[in-house]
Amino acid sequence: MRSHCSSNPCPDYSTCQEEFDSYKCICPVGYGGKHCVRVCSLKPCRHGKCESSNHGKGFRCVCPQQYTGKEFCEVRMEIPCRDKYFGASSIGVCGPCKCEVENESESSL
Repeated sequence: MRSHCSSNPCPDYSTCQEEFDSYKCICPVGYGGKHCVRVCSLKPCRHGKCESSNHGKGFRCVCPQQYTGKEFCEVRMEIPCRDKYFGASSIGVCGPCKCEVENESESSL
């Protein structure tokens, strides 16, 4: 019986593991997928930028201001504005409220 790993289907920096009717590439930190490509090329960060790292899973997501999350910038933050300010929280902008509301009791005097 021929070994699936004998044809060297995995990159040199990975390990080929025989499976029942196939093989599996065991990837080093920072690589993933069937053929052990760089994790960042798989675009794991939903709304952020992927950066290679030598720690943990081999990458980290740098989230833009309005996103956060445990690993993948997957949670959209609502950015509250201070009192007397209006906001467009989807883009993280707050501005002063210049609303002139006429008090009905004062106008009837």
